[in-house]
Amino acid sequence: MSADNTALEIQTKFAFYLVALVFTILALGVETTKFDVSILHFVIELCSWSALLISGLSGLRRIEIIPRLISIGGTETNTKEGKKLKKEAIDSKQSTMLIFYKVHVWAFVIGIILLIISRAYQGLSAATP
Repeated sequence: MSADNTALEIQTKFAFYLVALVFTILALGVETTKFDVSILHFVIELCSWSALLISGLSGLRRIEIIPRLISIGGTETNTKEGKKLKKEAIDSKQSTMLIFYKVHVWAFVIGIILLIISRAYQGLSAATP
């Protein structure tokens, strides 16, 4: 197995792990919430769920692009024009994957932060008489 194949395999496993983590946290957040605190808590909680859902869906879209990128990279071209088209297709898919990766990661971070704020607000509201 070459170093490129190993790197691709690790990258793909990490993508699957991160998507699974996002959906697991989203499910736990939905299952363990209580909407009896205030409207602000409700809004923060819903925003965190939205961010986590966007993160998960963009991660799934990114995983969907990986096989296409591999199939484009594996095609044989002998002509100069064919190589140019192949390079353009690969660059296009890679830029799309980068956009989805950034959305995936930043939405995950925002979702986690909002979920922490929501739960802290819920705990502080319950502690005050």
